[in-house]
Amino acid sequence: MAQIKGFAIRGMLKFVKTSGYPGGIPAILSQLSPGAAAFFKTPINSSAWYPYGVFGELLRAIDRKIGKGDLTIMPEVGRRTGQEDSGTIFKIIATIASVETIIKRSPIFWQKYCDTGVIDPIDVRPGYFRVALKNFPDIDEAQCNLILGWIDGLGRTAGAKGIAVKQSKCVHRGDPWCEYEGTWKV
Repeated sequence: MAQIKGFAIRGMLKFVKTSGYPGGIPAILSQLSPGAAAFFKTPINSSAWYPYGVFGELLRAIDRKIGKGDLTIMPEVGRRTGQEDSGTIFKIIATIASVETIIKRSPIFWQKYCDTGVIDPIDVRPGYFRVALKNFPDIDEAQCNLILGWIDGLGRTAGAKGIAVKQSKCVHRGDPWCEYEGTWKV
């Protein structure tokens, strides 16, 4: 069973807190199944591993309550959390590394974030990248959309001007893996 680090869950909770959503975090958590809600009875530990399903349920609850329930809010959530992560977890990396270096090292970052799936930087060059997220057929579609925005937010913080990111393949569309492509001005 896939697991995800607590800092990913905490990032989503921080998004809810700063979004100004009426009812805040308790309103979102009230949407979770009893099994998932049980993990929130104590503070989420950033460095602990949690069942991936808890993260997926949290994303879906955010989408239903803050978004429209159609996953269109997830890229914006990802963008904001990517920029937040750039100010915390990835601050040093984003200030000293180029976008290309960050993308090339993305397999290392993914392993620290999720214990399932592998990031494969297929093509990385100035102004363009293509990465595949392989071996994670059960990824929640909400996270696919979240990753799209997260890459954008991290790229902007790392200095990528005019960045545009798209998901060119997705397991939810029948592809063998998820793939993201991005361009920016060099």
